[in-house]
Amino acid sequence: ALTGIMSLRVLTATLALSFSADAAGAGVMALVSGLLVDKVQVRYVAAISCLGFATAVSFMLIGSNVFFLFGSGILFGTAVGTNMVIMSYIWARYYGRTFLGTIQGIVLPATLITNGIGAPIAGYVYDAWGSYVPVWWLILLLYLVAAILVTSIVPPQVIKNHPSKNQATSDDNFRFPVW
Repeated sequence: ALTGIMSLRVLTATLALSFSADAAGAGVMALVSGLLVDKVQVRYVAAISCLGFATAVSFMLIGSNVFFLFGSGILFGTAVGTNMVIMSYIWARYYGRTFLGTIQGIVLPATLITNGIGAPIAGYVYDAWGSYVPVWWLILLLYLVAAILVTSIVPPQVIKNHPSKNQATSDDNFRFPVW
């Protein structure tokens, strides 16, 4: 059984407009979050992004009207826009530009694979339980855990007078943090 926004079962102009609101939210927050990470520690901006995703999923679960449809879409879009900017910022700032290609080369395929297998898994859950709701609750839980975990990340310490001659800046000379 469908709950929340999914129970509306409407494929109308209103639904299409809510997807446009998602894209608008992403575009605006991509600009805003770039400025925000210059003023606020990026790990807190990342946590806010995760909480935005969690709130959007919550709206999908509990809402059953147009307010929740648009609220979910806009919140999801703003979280996506923020996430697009902060991931690149975290990778460059915390691990240096030297390994940026390697990091993206590992993270992007892993992201695409997990996104690709997520839909079939959701389908299997639906076939087994007759509902997507458990999947949405799992996604909500993962976003909340991610928000908590991301606040614990700290920038690696810069190694002074690193012997490497191939490093462009001291930002690229790092030591992994010890927790």
